[in-house]
Amino acid sequence: MMDWIKKYLVFALCLAAAFVLLLAVGARLFFVYKSYQKEKRELSGIGGRLDQLYNRDPFPSAANVALAKTRLDDLIDEYNELYGLLSSGQIRPAAMDAYAFNVYLEKKLQSIKNKLAAGRVVFSDKDAFGFDKYTSGNLPNSRDVPRLVQQLQMMEQVCNVLPEAGVSELSSFMRDQFDASAAAEASPAGRQRSPRQPAGSAPAAEESLCSSQHFKMAFRAKEGAVVDFLNRLARLPMFIVVTCVEIKNPRLDTSLGALPAKPAVTNAPAEQTELSREQRIVMGREELDVSLEMDVYNFGTPTDYLKGKLKI
Repeated sequence: MMDWIKKYLVFALCLAAAFVLLLAVGARLFFVYKSYQKEKRELSGIGGRLDQLYNRDPFPSAANVALAKTRLDDLIDEYNELYGLLSSGQIRPAAMDAYAFNVYLEKKLQSIKNKLAAGRVVFSDKDAFGFDKYTSGNLPNSRDVPRLVQQLQMMEQVCNVLPEAGVSELSSFMRDQFDASAAAEASPAGRQRSPRQPAGSAPAAEESLCSSQHFKMAFRAKEGAVVDFLNRLARLPMFIVVTCVEIKNPRLDTSLGALPAKPAVTNAPAEQTELSREQRIVMGREELDVSLEMDVYNFGTPTDYLKGKLKI
C-alpha cells in the first residue's frame, strides 16, 4: 500500500482532498436538511393556525357584547353621577315673553340694587348691568329671551355675595353681549361687515356637553373682603370658573404680583437702602380696586350624549 502511495503520490493526495471535501459537503447538507425540516414544521403549524382562524366564526359573540354593554352602562352611570354634582345648582335658560321680560328685568334689577343698598355697597343707580337697551324700552328678540333671563339670574346670585363678603363698592358688572352680535349678524349690513361672526347664542344643553356665560366686574374692597368674595363665589351652587383677577392698590404705583419700586436714596448708609416693613406692605389697609372675569357653566344631558356617541 505504501509502495502504491509512493508510486502514485499525486493521485493519492488528490483522492484524500476529494474525500475531505465530500465529508464537508455532506456535513453541510445534513445541517441544511435539519434546518429545512424545522422550518417546514413551523410553517406547517402556522398554516394550520391560519386555516383555523379563517374557519372560525367569532361574530357575534354574546359574551363580548354583554361585557361591552355592562362597561358602557357603568361609564354612563359614572358620568351621570359627575354630571349631577356639576349641574346640581345650575341656572337654566327660561322661556318668557319679550314684553314680560322687560317687566321682569325692571323688578329684578331693582331687587338687586335694594340688596346692595341694604348691604352698604356703593353702586351707580343708573347702572343696568349690561341690559341698558332693554331698560330704555326696547324689546329683546324672542329667541334671546331665555338666555337673557339666565344671565340676569346668574348676575343676581353673584351680586348677593357682594354685601355678604363686605365689598364696599361695585363699579361695574357686565355680561356677555351675545344679543348685540346676534342682531348685527341678522341685519344685511352686519353680514357684510362680518360674514363669519357667530350668532352669539349659547349652545343648547342637548347639543353639547357644556356651555358657559362670561361676565366681567369691577369692585372696591379691602384685602380680606376680596378673599372672602372669591371663597363665596366658589361655594355658590353655580359652577363658576374665575378666569382673570387683577388687583390694584390706588394709593401705590403697584399691583398684585408686582414688586414696589425702590426709592432713590443718595448718600445713605447701606443698611437703609432696603425697603422698610411699612414700604413692603402692599395690601391690607387700603381698599383695593379689583377687576374680575368669570365663566359660569351649564351642563347638557350626558346620558343622551353618550348613548349617541357610544353605541353597542
